[in-house]
Amino acid sequence: MAMTKSSSATSSQKRMADGGSTVLLLGLLICGLAGSGCGLVDSLGSGEASASEDQKLTASVQRGVIQVSVTEDGEVESAKPIVLKCMVAGGAQILEIVPDGTRIVEKGGQKEDESDVFVGDQIVKLDDSKIKDALDQQKIKVGNAENALILAEKDLSLATISVNEYEKGTFVQELQGLDAEVTIAMENLRGAENQFEYTQKMFRKGFVTKLQLEADEFAVKRSNLELAQSQTKRKVLVVFTKEKMLEDLHSAVKTATSGVKQKQSALDLEKRSLSRITEQFKNCVIVAPKPGMVVYHNERSRWGRSQSAQIEEGATVREHQAIVKLPDFTKMQVKVSVHESKVQQVAVGDRASLTIQGYNEPLSGVVVEIANQPEQASWYQAKVKEYATIVKIDEIPSGMVPGMSAEVVIDVEERSDVLKLPVESVIEIGGEFFAWSSATDGSGYERKKLDVVKSEKGDARVLTDSKFIAVNSGVAENELVVLNPRDTVAEAKELILADEEQQAKKRSSAVVAKANTGAPGQGAGKGAKKKSGRPSAGGRKAAGGGEGSGAAGGLGRMAGFDKDKDGKISKAESEGTYVANFFDALDGDKDGFVTGAEVAAAQAKRKASGGGGGASGKKSAGGGGGSGFTGATLLTRWDKDSDGKVSKAELPETMQAGFDALDGDSDGFLDRAELDKMVAAMRARRSSGGGGQ
Repeated sequence: MAMTKSSSATSSQKRMADGGSTVLLLGLLICGLAGSGCGLVDSLGSGEASASEDQKLTASVQRGVIQVSVTEDGEVESAKPIVLKCMVAGGAQILEIVPDGTRIVEKGGQKEDESDVFVGDQIVKLDDSKIKDALDQQKIKVGNAENALILAEKDLSLATISVNEYEKGTFVQELQGLDAEVTIAMENLRGAENQFEYTQKMFRKGFVTKLQLEADEFAVKRSNLELAQSQTKRKVLVVFTKEKMLEDLHSAVKTATSGVKQKQSALDLEKRSLSRITEQFKNCVIVAPKPGMVVYHNERSRWGRSQSAQIEEGATVREHQAIVKLPDFTKMQVKVSVHESKVQQVAVGDRASLTIQGYNEPLSGVVVEIANQPEQASWYQAKVKEYATIVKIDEIPSGMVPGMSAEVVIDVEERSDVLKLPVESVIEIGGEFFAWSSATDGSGYERKKLDVVKSEKGDARVLTDSKFIAVNSGVAENELVVLNPRDTVAEAKELILADEEQQAKKRSSAVVAKANTGAPGQGAGKGAKKKSGRPSAGGRKAAGGGEGSGAAGGLGRMAGFDKDKDGKISKAESEGTYVANFFDALDGDKDGFVTGAEVAAAQAKRKASGGGGGASGKKSAGGGGGSGFTGATLLTRWDKDSDGKVSKAELPETMQAGFDALDGDSDGFLDRAELDKMVAAMRARRSSGGGGQ
């Protein structure tokens, strides 16, 4: 591409015209573009530079390739590193750790250095003193639980034997005894009956006395009683005693069985605890799982400070905190953070060129992952949104280790055989793009409306590589266009100025429209009726108890304090807010309400006084801030107990956080002098900031 200038010499100082907020492409100071094949003739001269014909620089429209790319800095990392964490419950202190960068060699392999370790060797030793004590105590608990289980099993065995003993032994024995007792009683009864029968015969013959007869008769009765008693005892044993004893014995078996289960569960619990503590004890020693290199897992935040404990001997690490990672050197990648303005242009599969610190030859890679959430930013970068993008390296060179710095150029989009103009020669006005070329009749400049090429990715922005912009039509190949129309073309300046004025009018109209419509919750329009009979936004009641708003404008940014959404702010609603400081000054008709019309009147009065007045419209001594309040007025307003001073509780809630700073003598109260000092400081701040309500 060839670039020329007019025949007259020009000054080497070039002004950049301010393109305003509507200009897409910033005007750049023209310098030598040797790398792009463009040659600029030096503009040298003397005297003051001016926007004249002899300042004109031109460039020819060329057809070629535009390669759009995104360049970001990143860091080399392993794609799938093995991360070794602290698995000790509650964390532990690092007693021993191998040096960062220690090589791990396959077991039985050849060490390259004395510091190398084999697979299976210890690389981290955590403090296990407390765990040892806990392990010994737990072993004792397990032993006690085993003893308790043995006793419970013994009780169960005895209860089971007792059931068999009663059913097959004790009961049978007692039953046999009662059966014998019944048999004997029956035999005694038979003998007594025979004797009584014989005595009766002898008594009739006169051989025995009546006394003997009565004695034998009583013996029969006694034998009957003894037989009945024995039979009852047998029935009680069989029907009642046996059932009761068996129920009691079976219950003892169940109780013993439950005891065994309970003791078994207790033993299992203690054994699990022992297993966990044993595992914790084993976790105090971290061994090398595979060949590689030890890398301390010291992650840092975006502002350089460590987000967790520094990995070193003596440091205390929390549970599940990563201590060491073993990178896989066969699978390396680069992590870059892409700004939110560019991330939509990047897609998975885009090719990338990587320049790694310490390597002369660039490497190639491919985008394999783009985060859908922005990276965490520091407090001073809260508004900067960047998305983590992973670029996989195709071929890993020898000696590459994680942590190396890398510059990544992601090829976003490429277009071949398109018309290219320098970005300095194109101006965007109202969404349309223009360039200028010298008129064929030499009378001036000819405006060219351009049909720019749009990207096919992301948000379809204008296709540009920051040096050139691609166009479909509007100019011809090899046509000369003005390189700096902002400086040299009067028409371009006029269009830019007109566009800025139009945008300013739109913004002003939007502000006025917003002021006229008011914020959400504003009162009814003029002539509207209200039930309450309270003063309207205009401060005048309408007929029949209703009211018209009469407000020239809304409450604006104070509309949020209108809690009942009636279109005005009462004194009660202003309490605890900054409006309370200016309420009396704003309330022009002294009806106890601040309306939109009164706010507009205060603003107009302030503008009339030069913008330095406060809510009252009076200019303060410092030229800024409102003078609608003094230390005396604040004391009257806030001193609720009328003791001549203001306590922290009496101060509005929004100001209580700064009470100690205001209380100069630290007596727990603010007197009039301290309030005057506070008012003076507020006025000074408003004065430096240009005033304000």
